[in-house]
Amino acid sequence: MAWALLAGGVAILLVERFRPGTAVPSLDGIGFRQALAIGLFQCVSMWPGVSRSGATIVAGLLSGLERRTAAHYSFLAAVPVMAAATLYDLTKSWSHLGSQDFAPFAVGFVVAFVSAYGAMRAFIALLGRYTLRPFAWYRIAIAPAVYFLVK
Repeated sequence: MAWALLAGGVAILLVERFRPGTAVPSLDGIGFRQALAIGLFQCVSMWPGVSRSGATIVAGLLSGLERRTAAHYSFLAAVPVMAAATLYDLTKSWSHLGSQDFAPFAVGFVVAFVSAYGAMRAFIALLGRYTLRPFAWYRIAIAPAVYFLVK
């Protein structure tokens, strides 16, 4: 995982430095080939230490998406996967749930939705003003600590 953090940090710095020009400023301009490339690049996130959203955003940048558009696409691409995982877990746990569990689930859903939406909006706004370089340097700095803690 430490090596993945380090490699990911270096990869983000390289992408930020040498990425192609922005050809897609909005979600409407994403074509099939770009969506496929971004989707396939998400497979990198199966390696421990690589986040799905990070892989998606980096792939979006490499595909010519504007930074905010890549982040927005990353969040939207997570919705079907998260919904499927939630439904799968819910069907497995259905026999353990009762009517008294409906209210806590409803409150949890609303709170999670509102906080996720707020975090997404804040992150996309942040990417409109800054690059991913601080996150890359964070990954590089934390890699040795993870290596020595896990070793």
